Amino acid sequence: RLLSVPGPGPARRRNAGGAAARAPLLLFLDDDMAPETGLLTAHVRAHAAGSGPRVGIGYLPPGNDTGGDWLKAQLRDWWEDVFVEMVRPGHRFCYTDVMSGNLSLPTALFLAIGGFQLPTTCREDYELGYRLLLAGAELVFCADARSLHEDKTDLHKLLGRKR
Repeated sequence: RLLSVPGPGPARRRNAGGAAARAPLLLFLDDDMAPETGLLTAHVRAHAAGSGPRVGIGYLPPGNDTGGDWLKAQLRDWWEDVFVEMVRPGHRFCYTDVMSGNLSLPTALFLAIGGFQLPTTCREDYELGYRLLLAGAELVFCADARSLHEDKTDLHKLLGRKR
């Protein structure tokens, strides 16, 4: 089933998709993601392994081709460090680890916490992560749930996010 939801930002569309879902799990992928083989299986496996509500954070490896661009190389290295930290023994997951670009969670949990808060233009993942943790969800990193991130961030977009 295809839904078309007008309006800015992904939160509105994700909420509509979550409300229309019939499956017990939701998987969110950004439009700049290229899912790799095994992504769905890895997310399902992560949820089956837990005893309570879990949120699966998929691996979004950045593209390695920076074209010699210093900013792109710095962003790539920072992004990869985020995932290195998640696999570190003893890592304590927090709301800033939630990235809806490759994220799975129980449909009932998503609906119970009210989905993404509107209006949002940036950092909706962090706000969702905060409420998921308050609801008692366990955040888990799914290293095998890979989706190549074809990030189109440039200096203008980066400065806008920081602002």
